Amino acid sequence: MKQIINKTFYCLLVVYIVLILLISFKVISKYTLHFEIFSFLLAAFSIFIAKKQKIEINEKLIFIPLIIVILSRFIPYLTNSIPLGYDVGIYKYAIESFPNLIDKWSLGTFPPLFLILTSLINKLTTINFTLTLFLIILEVILSLVLYITVKSYFNKESAFFARYQ
Repeated sequence: MKQIINKTFYCLLVVYIVLILLISFKVISKYTLHFEIFSFLLAAFSIFIAKKQKIEINEKLIFIPLIIVILSRFIPYLTNSIPLGYDVGIYKYAIESFPNLIDKWSLGTFPPLFLILTSLINKLTTINFTLTLFLIILEVILSLVLYITVKSYFNKESAFFARYQ
């Protein structure tokens, strides 16, 4: 039975990776399949496998997730200094026009504390710095806090994988 579960897990993992690659290369549409079903099956089979194996993480590898988090946030800004994303554009609009925001949409969308804090931060730095580098720094801090929290409640192996947010 154990061999059947192991082989099924690895077969599902290969199918899942192949499907992700096909979607990445736009061979099939990402809306064709329900990937939550594959994710659930992979998780279910991996529980049985994980119970049987002890995972040991080398101390030297602890910083790999942190490096991946940093690189994945910095790479889009290597050739572009403009904050990316629809939400960031809305935040930029709110920060730039804070004293003049009087319409209902703006007042309902942006809490007063957000506007006050961002206007204070804006006095110290530029809006582009706040919406790019400052947010990247906050995400790195979040990754470290997540690692420390999961490590204190579970173990360092769980914390290692939790950092892949």
